[in-house]
Amino acid sequence: MHFNVDGRPLFKSSSEQLWPILCQIINKSCKPFIVGLYSGKLKPSDPHEYLSQFVDELQPLFDNGFLFNGKTFGLVVAGFICDAPARAYLKQIKGHNGYSSCEKC
Repeated sequence: MHFNVDGRPLFKSSSEQLWPILCQIINKSCKPFIVGLYSGKLKPSDPHEYLSQFVDELQPLFDNGFLFNGKTFGLVVAGFICDAPARAYLKQIKGHNGYSSCEKC
């Protein structure tokens, strides 16, 4: 599975934002689907709080897999695919345009 997190303004004339968590199953040809959603005037203040319900609901699937058509499937996260600002937010590091912002150092 691939996951994506990114913030989007809801309207041009408002500060309201949506922060969806999207998922795509990479072994099947399916479109990405929403697995979590945050809405507010600003981006979520704490990424741990923002992702906590998502992680709590995902943990049993990692531990036990899921049953589909009588067969149990395991779950593997191949990665989080995010743009630079969203990646910096999730990792809680300086943004791509900040002083000493290299995330590999």
